[in-house]
Amino acid sequence: MKIKTQFIICIFVFSIILVIIAGSVATSSQQVANFKAQENIANNIQRGAGNLSSISIDYFLYQQDSTVIQWQANFSFLSSDLSNLKLNNDQQQQLASNVSRDLQGLNSTFSEVVFYLQNTPRNESVRELQPFQDRWGNMTNQNQALNLDASQLSISFDTEAHQANDTNTFFIVSLVGAFGALLATIYLVFRRTLKSVAELQHGINTVSSGNLDYVIETKRKDEVSELSYAFNQMTANRKLAEQKLLAASLYSRSLLEASLDPLVTISKEGKVTDVNKATEDVTGCTREELIGTDFSDYFTQPEEARAGYQKVFTEGLVKDYPLAIRHKSRRITDVLYNATVYMNPKGEVEGVFAAARDVTERKAMENEIKQAMEKLQQSNSELEQFAYVASHDLQEPLRMVASYVQLLERRYKGKLDTDADEFIGYAVDGANRMRGLIDDLLTYSRVSRLGKPFAPVDVESTLDIALLNLQASIADNGAVVTHDKLPTVVADGGQLVQLFQNLIGNAIKFHGKEPPRVHVSARVEQTEYLFSIKDNGIGIAPEYFDRLFKIFQRLHTREEYSGSGIGLAICKRIVERHGGRIWIESEVGKGSTMYFTLSKRKKE
Repeated sequence: MKIKTQFIICIFVFSIILVIIAGSVATSSQQVANFKAQENIANNIQRGAGNLSSISIDYFLYQQDSTVIQWQANFSFLSSDLSNLKLNNDQQQQLASNVSRDLQGLNSTFSEVVFYLQNTPRNESVRELQPFQDRWGNMTNQNQALNLDASQLSISFDTEAHQANDTNTFFIVSLVGAFGALLATIYLVFRRTLKSVAELQHGINTVSSGNLDYVIETKRKDEVSELSYAFNQMTANRKLAEQKLLAASLYSRSLLEASLDPLVTISKEGKVTDVNKATEDVTGCTREELIGTDFSDYFTQPEEARAGYQKVFTEGLVKDYPLAIRHKSRRITDVLYNATVYMNPKGEVEGVFAAARDVTERKAMENEIKQAMEKLQQSNSELEQFAYVASHDLQEPLRMVASYVQLLERRYKGKLDTDADEFIGYAVDGANRMRGLIDDLLTYSRVSRLGKPFAPVDVESTLDIALLNLQASIADNGAVVTHDKLPTVVADGGQLVQLFQNLIGNAIKFHGKEPPRVHVSARVEQTEYLFSIKDNGIGIAPEYFDRLFKIFQRLHTREEYSGSGIGLAICKRIVERHGGRIWIESEVGKGSTMYFTLSKRKKE
């Protein structure tokens, strides 16, 4: 039962009992008062009877009129008192009736005595007359009877008064006892409640000290027991939460320690609050030595470290911020510093979580790659220079050889035997092909070395120039070249003309039975322009796609199709100079589509 209910029931029950007993005490007290009042009236009657006896004797001795008046006054008082009596039982009614009768008889007898004495001369001895003596004797007897009846009436009222007083005393004692019982009951309930509260307090102190296995016993079903039960549940939930928190903490710590990168948390004041093993290794300091110190003290450039730290608070995140950590042995570790803020449950920034990626080896490798690239670039430059010089210097002796061979052909063709004519023809053809190869090689070497600076170029105008250069081939083959709306790009205009000229020229050259149909289109994408040149030619098998863009690679004999095999290699080099890619999609007998991209951001 709830403590509040217990108190309410106790107070309610005892309040009813107290009200009843208090009412009884009040009633009993009133009865006692009434009985005392009646007793006083009876005593007054008794005293009045004695007074009447004294007055009758005085009158007998002195026969004064004032004595008669005094008698009448006392008689009236006695009659009035007698009429004011409240009779409670038959005995009292009988006694009161006797008193009334005695009083009336006494008054009548006294009147007769007064009559005899007033009508008899004083010198006559009326007292000796028998009638007077009889009257006087009757009055004496009546007075005695009145005294006796009045005395018994007083005793009757006194007895009732004592009985009522005893009853009143009993009720008062009962009232005090009931009040005491109420206090005792309240004390017991309060004591039991205090015991439960003490048990609860002991449990709270025990749990507060760290013993989450403690359980408060809840034997009763009151508010304190409900509170104890709720506290037990709260303790169990807290234990479960701490177990989960511990597991999460161990998991997080395991993740931190599993990282090969130094990880550290930093307060808003720039003090280290936690680190992992990798941080200890890279600094040479223990976790205990690191916590509480300024994080920037462990970098070779503390001011730059602090600037990066402040940047985290303004931008919320810092990525790949270059720094160098100094080991206490003075060993330097190059790192890329990555950091972000972390917050408390209220959404307030608590500090910074930072990770440092060791890039010492990567930096060394980048230096090696940079040196290798520089050497490769130098080598390529030397090769380009060599190709240019070689192709340029070979042109003059080749021109001389070709001129003399052609001279021999003009002078001696038909004058020698057929073998000589055939040999001279081979020599002329070889000289011409050699000159074509040298010209193409010279063009290939000039793509990067002699390319013009990039500038805005209208691709449609560029395409028109390329088609003008191909006009003879287009007319000879009955080719039709169409195009969509083409954009303006930043590029080397001369090289774009050469790019379109080579690709469209190939599309016309490698046509099938149908007249060549070539369509040029372009699409603007996020970071580049995508161009396509689609034809209805003979197509190419997928296994040959990789060979197309290599120098001096031919898929057909010279008898089938002319060319040096450098054209698509030149196209590839032009596209790559513009930051793009080139590839082909084709199927034998179903034409080809050549794709290439030009970067929007490519600049020189």
